[in-house]
Amino acid sequence: MFDLLIIIGCMKAKSSSVHLSTISKKYKDTVYKCHLLRRSYREDGKVKSETLANLSHLPPEMIEMLKLVFAGKKVIPVEQAGQAVSTLPAGHVRAVLGTMKKLGIPELLGSRDSRQRSLVLGMI
Repeated sequence: MFDLLIIIGCMKAKSSSVHLSTISKKYKDTVYKCHLLRRSYREDGKVKSETLANLSHLPPEMIEMLKLVFAGKKVIPVEQAGQAVSTLPAGHVRAVLGTMKKLGIPELLGSRDSRQRSLVLGMI
């Protein structure tokens, strides 16, 4: 993995485009996938690519993360992604609504379910 970071650092210095290519080949009934780290450059007006590393040995999660990084997306740890800043309590609302249904208040307001009946229940 350390070699990969050195390659990426060198490629940024040359100001060329580094990307991850996935090549699929089918042989008989099996599909083989190869993940290659490549650099794109222009030579004599033609776009060419150079293979820098074969990353097929990496787990699929790491391959997806590298694709996001090379696409310019920000990758953050899962621990930071799902933290709740604040939550609002909703248990008391469910308790009041359940009690109103047990008492039959929705049927008193209207025989059919409608927007107006729901709004009146919400105001109560």
